[in-house]
Amino acid sequence: MPRILYDRFGFDRFGYNKDGYDRMGYNREGFDRDGYDRNGLNRQGFNKLTGFDKDGYDKDGYDRDGFDRSGFDKDGFDHKGYNTLGYDRTGFNRAGLDKDGYNRQGYDKSGYNRQGYNKDGFNQYGYDKDGFNARGYDIEGFDRSGFNGAGFDRDGFDRNGYDKDGYNRDGFDHNGMDREGYGADGFDLYGFDRDGNDQNGFSFTGWNSDGKNILGFYRDGFNSEGLSIEGYSRELFDADGYHIYTGFNLEGFDRDGYNVNGLDSDGYNREGYHFITGLNHAGYDCDGYNFYGFDQNGYNRNGYNRDGYDENGFDVFGYDKAGFDRAGYNRDGYDHDGYNFEGYNAEGELKPSLRKNMQLTSDAQQEKLERQYLTKCQIAVRRIYGKQVENEIMQDFKPETSYYYDSRSGLLQTRRSEPDMELARRQIDRKVNKVIRKPYFCHVDYKYNAELYLGKQQVAGWITDWADEQASLYYQWQMYIGNEDKKLELVRDVHISDGDYQGYTDLYNAHQKETKSTTVADQHLAQIIAANQKNKKIHDIVESIQQNQYRIITSNMDTPLLVLGCAGSGKTMILMHKIRYMKYNHKDLQMEDIIVLSPTDILGRESHELSRLLQIEAVKQFTVVSFYEAASKQLLNKLQLPYEEFQVIDDGITPKAYYQKTYLDTLRLDLFNILHRGSSNGGSLKSYQEQLDETIRSYIERSTLKPEEIGQLDSLYNSSLKELEKASVQDIEHLDSLLEKRISERLKYENAQLLIRLLLRGNLLKDVPQLKNPESSRLEQKFFYTLKVSALIISDEFNRGMVHQEFTPTSMAQCLQVLQLFLTENLERDDARKLLNEWEKVSRQEAVAFDRFLDQQAMYFDHLEYKKIILENLLSEKIVCRKKSIGDAFDYETSFEKLVQLYEESEDALDKVGLTPFTFFSTYNKMLREKKRLQQQRKSPDKNTYLLDSILHLLNVTISYDSITEIPLSKAFLMTELLSSYAGDLSLDKKYIFVDEFQDLSPNELRLVQKLYPNSVFNLFGDLSQCISEKGIAELTSIPKDLRIGTPATISENYRNARQITEYVNREFSMKMLAVGLNGKQEKVNMIPDLEIAQDDRVAIIVSGAPLVLNDFLRDHDVVFFDEQREIVRGAYNVISVANVKGLEFEKAIVVLSGMTPNEQYVACTRAIQELYVIPS
Repeated sequence: MPRILYDRFGFDRFGYNKDGYDRMGYNREGFDRDGYDRNGLNRQGFNKLTGFDKDGYDKDGYDRDGFDRSGFDKDGFDHKGYNTLGYDRTGFNRAGLDKDGYNRQGYDKSGYNRQGYNKDGFNQYGYDKDGFNARGYDIEGFDRSGFNGAGFDRDGFDRNGYDKDGYNRDGFDHNGMDREGYGADGFDLYGFDRDGNDQNGFSFTGWNSDGKNILGFYRDGFNSEGLSIEGYSRELFDADGYHIYTGFNLEGFDRDGYNVNGLDSDGYNREGYHFITGLNHAGYDCDGYNFYGFDQNGYNRNGYNRDGYDENGFDVFGYDKAGFDRAGYNRDGYDHDGYNFEGYNAEGELKPSLRKNMQLTSDAQQEKLERQYLTKCQIAVRRIYGKQVENEIMQDFKPETSYYYDSRSGLLQTRRSEPDMELARRQIDRKVNKVIRKPYFCHVDYKYNAELYLGKQQVAGWITDWADEQASLYYQWQMYIGNEDKKLELVRDVHISDGDYQGYTDLYNAHQKETKSTTVADQHLAQIIAANQKNKKIHDIVESIQQNQYRIITSNMDTPLLVLGCAGSGKTMILMHKIRYMKYNHKDLQMEDIIVLSPTDILGRESHELSRLLQIEAVKQFTVVSFYEAASKQLLNKLQLPYEEFQVIDDGITPKAYYQKTYLDTLRLDLFNILHRGSSNGGSLKSYQEQLDETIRSYIERSTLKPEEIGQLDSLYNSSLKELEKASVQDIEHLDSLLEKRISERLKYENAQLLIRLLLRGNLLKDVPQLKNPESSRLEQKFFYTLKVSALIISDEFNRGMVHQEFTPTSMAQCLQVLQLFLTENLERDDARKLLNEWEKVSRQEAVAFDRFLDQQAMYFDHLEYKKIILENLLSEKIVCRKKSIGDAFDYETSFEKLVQLYEESEDALDKVGLTPFTFFSTYNKMLREKKRLQQQRKSPDKNTYLLDSILHLLNVTISYDSITEIPLSKAFLMTELLSSYAGDLSLDKKYIFVDEFQDLSPNELRLVQKLYPNSVFNLFGDLSQCISEKGIAELTSIPKDLRIGTPATISENYRNARQITEYVNREFSMKMLAVGLNGKQEKVNMIPDLEIAQDDRVAIIVSGAPLVLNDFLRDHDVVFFDEQREIVRGAYNVISVANVKGLEFEKAIVVLSGMTPNEQYVACTRAIQELYVIPS
């Protein structure tokens, strides 16, 4: 062990002495000789000076305050004074509760003491020591006095001794009535006993057991003095109670039980039908239908039962319950065996019975094959075409919905109009059956189609339209004989009449050695002509189109066409058939781009009928009259100029000068000077205004209305007009029915007023002076039962009874008894009490207010009736003419109020001078509008606002203010020309214009049409020899050059006139017509013959323009003057001038040649179909 060395002070190199302490007195462990470290702490951590450790605790574990490390003192309490159990030195915890849960005041958390009561003295159930809660009631709900919260004791009676129903311990209410409503004396509040009788023995219906009523009259209507209520003596009535003079009893009924209106006491007439419902006692009307529209067998008026099937079991679309139609096919086209109309099933297999028929190809089987094809084709028509027609027609038969405002309910109501399905079905059947009656007329067999059947209506797979290009094989079949490309095998006319097969005639059959084609074709044409002449109606020529006609019909539609045809050649027919051909073969062609122009309304009507037959109704068809009217209005619209309504009329006057270029040029200059310089030789704007001002002044003066009133009334008129313009006829009719329904309630309110005044007369209602002006809506509620009962009052008898008796009721019960005598049916006791209770509750002040309200109601109903009359007058005068509603809501109370105000304030004054408010202000506004146009023209000449008015003044056309201005035809031409000078063309689109009888127009008229439609293709049809108008075209060279391109197509065949008539015309007028017509009769006579006329014959006496003096013959026969009637009457002599005969034809015609030009004679003579009688000049 190495030697330890110490310094002179006794310390080793580490600074410790032999005892192990350093110079400071601390050993190697850092403690001094007393066991304390440099910080004064011993090994246990206690301070040498304080005796506490570093955490502040002494050797016993307490700090300077006397608390141990857990925070408790020597007694076990913490700094806040609580022990480990949480209680302080007095025994209470932090919540202030002792170990039993009570606070220092002795109450637990819920606020109850050790006895279970809170500070207010109530336990947890809310009751005090005596058993009562804070409101003073015990557990059974009774207070200390023995009454519950509702105020009743344990026996159910209140402090006044009444139970909850208002009855005392004896069973009576405050009024002394028991629970059944009767007092101790046996009478109710209103004085009726349990049997319904009052103390005088009268029941609540007003009668006693002796048969006497409350007014003192017995059931026979007489009182004890033998007088009726009107004061009539019993001596005026027989033993049965009927008046010896009138035959009616006092109740107004005769011996058969009917009153003066023919109704019995239940409202049924002598035929047994109720006057309101129209139904008999069994519930059926005079036609045998009940309220729901069904007869005793369960079918409606259209023949369908409730399930929608007719007596044969088919619905409106022709299907039975199993889904099969009358032909036996379902909606998919299959019969009960699963085969379609062609004979194939769904798998494509042919019906066995048809396989044999396909093998029959000999000539002997042709009849059978044609007959079978017709049957199959008719089935196909019904299925295929029927569906097509149904889809088209049903577009016009959709439900329509419109709206109206119901001011009583405050709601917008919907009115739905269901379509007439029966009408739709009839239209569908009519179109389909028309095709079925004759689906086709010929059969062509050629290389590409062995079954080409031509008809007027295409049915896919069965019938080809006659306008199809394949039809040339029929109409021009001679051209195709021997044509290898077509290989024509058969051309056959098939004869079908009313749906029945009648046979066939072959025009050409490649398998027959010889065919008399020409003879057969001539016979076929003759048969058709004969059939049409027998029919005597407008018809198409589809089955009889000849080759030259067919060439015109099928000519290029984009090449101008000029057709010159003799009388009876069918020009109009060809024209319309050409349009039909164009429509079929040019699907993109719009019918609106085709314009047909006819010189007269006679030709126009024929064209319209033909267009319907040929299904080209959408074509724009005009007479010259309607064309000028429409063109003028379009030109004005193009110029955006306002104008008054006008119409063009044919006055029969055609001054040739009007149609000359020089005259037109002069008019244009005059018109320009008037509009832009104020005057010309034709007049001046200043003079026009002076005339107009004077007209307005005198018109107002004539009306007797005050000038200062006119402005306000005119404002009412214009507001009314705007409202009416939104309404349709249907809207006004519906409004009229709503007014009718509302006005029908008037009697109820009038009866209620009689009843209220009866109550007031008797001073029977309580008086409440403080009640002021109750609302009318509350009044109607207050008098609800009064109004309800008033609807049952027989007002005439009630009024008469009160007047004759001067009756004043002494009680409400007596008022009820009297009322019961005049009701259509007596009130039951419950209803009677409701009425009496209502009277008991209402006051005299409320009754007086209700009486005033009923006065207002009378005025209100007067107002509605006045409005109804006005609207009905407007309908009859056709001021309202819109067909369909535009959806605006109309209310019978709030709509057309300004209209009524207009009539109220002006009708009396205007009626004195024969005017109505609408006629007066319509005329007045027309004058004002013209005045405004005139003032604008003078202020701004370039706007041309007075253009039309100036033209009419210049042409001396009388402007009508109180009706539509009428413009003569010749002046309408001038007007259209002048308007076109300012507006230019009507359309630059390509139009196809067809002019029928063009020779009746002037060259300048054709030029005008060209100017209006400069890019159009013109088709002119006419006969120069029929030019009988002074302005017309008699020479080919008179036709504008650009309208006679190429060689005219000519037709010389006359299909109208009998051969004898055609030969006479050829001979007399050097014509070269080919006679195609049948045999007839032509005679020269010296007087009008007495002809045998069939009921449907058209017979004419054709004369020159001069009136024909009636001779004795005409006085003894039925004679009609066409110039007056504008209609041909069948079965009578029609006297008609040659100027009006163009386009007409007659079975028999008598022509008086006197005064006629050669052309007029030619026209007149060619009107006769079968018989022509000529009276020479």
